[in-house]
Amino acid sequence: QVSTIVGLVLIPFFSLFGSVGNVLSLRVLSQMRMRLRNVINLVLAALAVSDLLFLLHALFFSFLKLYMLRDPVAGGDLRALTFPFLGAYSSVVTARITTGLTILLSLERLVAVYFPIRARAMCSRSSTLAAIIGIYTVTGLMFLPYMLKYRAERRATLNNETVYFVARTSLGKDPRFFPVYGTVLNTLFRFVPLALLTLVNALIAAAIRRTWRLRQTISSTSGSYRQRRITLMLLAVSLVSLVCILPGAIHSIMAQAWAPDYSPRGAQSNLFVIMSTLSYWLETINSSVNFIIYMAFCSKFKTTYHKMFCCGKSETGGSHGSAHSVVHFSNR
Repeated sequence: QVSTIVGLVLIPFFSLFGSVGNVLSLRVLSQMRMRLRNVINLVLAALAVSDLLFLLHALFFSFLKLYMLRDPVAGGDLRALTFPFLGAYSSVVTARITTGLTILLSLERLVAVYFPIRARAMCSRSSTLAAIIGIYTVTGLMFLPYMLKYRAERRATLNNETVYFVARTSLGKDPRFFPVYGTVLNTLFRFVPLALLTLVNALIAAAIRRTWRLRQTISSTSGSYRQRRITLMLLAVSLVSLVCILPGAIHSIMAQAWAPDYSPRGAQSNLFVIMSTLSYWLETINSSVNFIIYMAFCSKFKTTYHKMFCCGKSETGGSHGSAHSVVHFSNR
């Protein structure tokens, strides 16, 4: 029941809502001035892409679940044919890329808070672009063995019909490779990011608290006020990510510590399915709410969105796409 409610109601709702939000975010963030001048906007655009890809996977899995309820044979065939790539590989990769980009945002903001004078040189556009490409490339390559873990095989039924099912490859049957390799990937892409996000957010929060009164004394300047809002916005993005990926990390620890009872076919199979479904739902939420955070913390993002999509006009009377309506998250 939990799996059905979350998989057929909650996940599709958040996935559809988040997909629209990420498309709109990309539309706003793709303004020419922002592409050329601001590293934060570059990372936010890359984050919107990875979030959108993850949510499209979630929508497909919800459709597949509904399809299997309506037509078990055809739905099972589609699942078997798509699972080795979409389920075991690309869905996981897009989720981990999102985590990596969130860490990159947090590190950029840490540099901006503690080294404001040198921030622009330390976080240049070229180095940020290289980091984004590195996150996408390294994550995709590191999880390649999971694409080779399963394959779709055909099997004849008693009615002489051919159906497909998911089977492990010879690599997937290796009793030593995936337990060891999976632990390494869990450490690098779940536990290390959790530790980094916790540490970096704690340092940023401490800096904000220590300098809050000083910033209030100079809050009359638009630059200081904007920087405080940007810092709070990126801190909110990081904290939401931290909360949403933590249950998945706990779930993976339980799967390792309680195996084989805590597994889809073990004695604790119901608990495994519930934890797995809720963890995936939380990651869906993580990829869906950034648009709301931008609207809540960045008045320019909100204003530009209204001008572009709500039939608004700029103060100078120009059209929606005029240069006066450009959003600019400064990183200085």
